Amino acid sequence: MYQPAQNDAQSVWWIFGADGGFSGWYVNLERRVHDGADIDVFDAELDLLVTPDHQWRWKDEESFAQKTGHPRFWSTAEAVAIRERGLRLARLAETRSFPFDGTWCDFRPDPAWEPPPLPASDGAYRGEHVGTARH
Repeated sequence: MYQPAQNDAQSVWWIFGADGGFSGWYVNLERRVHDGADIDVFDAELDLLVTPDHQWRWKDEESFAQKTGHPRFWSTAEAVAIRERGLRLARLAETRSFPFDGTWCDFRPDPAWEPPPLPASDGAYRGEHVGTARH
């Protein structure tokens, strides 16, 4: 996963199949709010799926439209900005620009790597926001 600079509003995931082969990118349009060591992620619902040959399509357009204008989600103006951000990323995919330029598509983890231990839960998950995930 690539999370650009702190104020960018997306994460890009490299997707690999069970055979280890690269199968495409998943672009999650989101907003991240840093609160000390915690990061709240507000999902914008609308996402992009990009194939290895750089074709793309929207994901979750219907639920994005249903939530647009609802006071707990985003306004119509915010929805336009979210979609425009997605289109900028789609253009990066079409032009094979980073992060869609082939970088990391051949990555394979060292087989000796062990998963890191999960941190002890401090019970801090507040779940105060609809669509919030604590990472």
